[in-house]
Amino acid sequence: VAHTSNPVSQQFVVDENAFPVLIQLLRTHPSPNIKVEVAFCLACIVLRNDELQRDLHENEGFEYADVLNLLHSTDKDICLKAGYALTLFAFNNRFQQYLILESGKITISIFEPFLESTIETEKAMAAFQIIILAKVIIDVDHITLSARGVTILVDSLYSVQTSTTVLTGNLIASLAHSRAGIPEAFVTLGTIQRLCYHLYSRSEEVRTACSSALGYLTYNANAFRILFKECRNKPNQFLRITNNISRDASINPAFLKQFQMQQTVGLPSLSLEKNGGPSIIPVFKKGKEHQRKSKPKIEPRDSLTFIPPVTNFMGLFKATKKTKVSQNIFSFSSVITSDIINVSRPRIVCLSQLGNHVQKANPEPAEG
Repeated sequence: VAHTSNPVSQQFVVDENAFPVLIQLLRTHPSPNIKVEVAFCLACIVLRNDELQRDLHENEGFEYADVLNLLHSTDKDICLKAGYALTLFAFNNRFQQYLILESGKITISIFEPFLESTIETEKAMAAFQIIILAKVIIDVDHITLSARGVTILVDSLYSVQTSTTVLTGNLIASLAHSRAGIPEAFVTLGTIQRLCYHLYSRSEEVRTACSSALGYLTYNANAFRILFKECRNKPNQFLRITNNISRDASINPAFLKQFQMQQTVGLPSLSLEKNGGPSIIPVFKKGKEHQRKSKPKIEPRDSLTFIPPVTNFMGLFKATKKTKVSQNIFSFSSVITSDIINVSRPRIVCLSQLGNHVQKANPEPAEG
């Protein structure tokens, strides 16, 4: 998984004298197809194992020139397979990259037919190869090659073909623990969000590949932050990753520890209504104590008078001689009567100003 090696298994194969037999086949067998398969087998045996790589070159006389001859083959399948074998030899090993560079020239024209291919798996595989061999290809800057390869792989995540998505997820998982800068490039192009999208796929292979890629990306600080935010907002996302990730894949232990601690404290997203939290709009239960009380409404038939429910009218009206002013406090009920109609002649009366202005009587004409 993700081009990780098993030193114990590799050593067992070497102890059975596999190197001499494979080297003999690589140099003498007439079929190029057999030769390229042997080169790929040797690359897998010494993958990320400096001791075995040293043994292969110093004691068995292995030379990269034999693989470079296959890389220039006119057969596309042989060429792509030979490029993949060289990629495994050079994976995370600057010294082996230097030896490949000294053994022969590799130009971008070798990979160009695959990078422009309509076959998505070939395109993704070639993109992976130019990223790993970026410092071995002599005619293009390694930064430009890496950027082009990363872009192609991210675009491949939008494929509708399951095989392409699975291959791309596995390749991204490998590149996530390659040289510095590559994981950051994937994060910048929104790879985290796209991989999370594929966690909902019906295909188990797709979910496993994308979960493994996310696991390796958690070792990058920015990817850690983005994925942690995604899991905080969608708690089931964390379960999808941990349930689908391959047993041989790796995920940052700090990521697991921090999320478990966050679960203990409480995830903010769990308080949302869609996740079982309380409703934003309060729900009133039936019962007298929960019923909303209606505000009193006073609508006189002919006027609009703003008065509170209880008002003291003492001293506000000028009483006539025949009028008896009651000393009681008038109380207005808030119950709306049935004879209330719309106001026909609205007049607004301010009770606080009653009594301040006295209407003047009309002056009588003077007697002659």
